[in-house]
Amino acid sequence: MRSQFGVVALSVALAGGVIAADDAVRTLARGSQSGVKKPDRVVAKNQEEWTALWKRHLGEAQTTEAPKVDWSKEMVLAAFMGTRNTGGYALQITGAKEQEGKLTVQVEAKVPKPGGFVTQSITSPFHMVAVPKSTLPVAWVVGEAK
Repeated sequence: MRSQFGVVALSVALAGGVIAADDAVRTLARGSQSGVKKPDRVVAKNQEEWTALWKRHLGEAQTTEAPKVDWSKEMVLAAFMGTRNTGGYALQITGAKEQEGKLTVQVEAKVPKPGGFVTQSITSPFHMVAVPKSTLPVAWVVGEAK
């Protein structure tokens, strides 16, 4: 119940209203602390790639198992914002749709307003989702949440 509230609260914070994530997008992990310190977008299409990505995300010392993915039907999309000097940043993959011969992935990035109140801690926002498997090339479209 608590995690559902967090998802709704983040959605409201990102858009100033509710963002309806695409029905085909299933969140595997999202937060503000990742071991991926540089901005990146990654596609994992099998267990080996997913295990390597999960290990990269958590770091060498972590032992938490990666969320399950049905590789016969799904693949993983991951967006990483990279290291930020304060809180107030967030990422959300809001949709993935096949169009014009590509799988277009919508990512919304929240950036704190200048002079706004934020936590004074280093963050590395990320969002990882499972989506229906596709052989199309992936085109990432990143926009700022309003």
